[in-house]
Amino acid sequence: MIRKSRRPERNTVRLYTNPRPIDRALERLEGVKAHNGYYKALCPAHDDKAPSLSVSEGDDARVLIKCFAGCSFGAVVE
Repeated sequence: MIRKSRRPERNTVRLYTNPRPIDRALERLEGVKAHNGYYKALCPAHDDKAPSLSVSEGDDARVLIKCFAGCSFGAVVE
């Protein structure tokens, strides 16, 4: 028995509900502002009045996080 593959029609629109890792990280932060290829946000690990957290996406889609006030990665993501 030969089964034909079920291909979607050409005009079918697929909706992807799986956001990128960086999108999931940014939605949990406050004060997010886009800059040249990266984002700045308020650091959740300390009382931040000005954005000191840098968030960017690596070549392999990893989320890169750096707090310029000196908070550890573990404190930021906790």
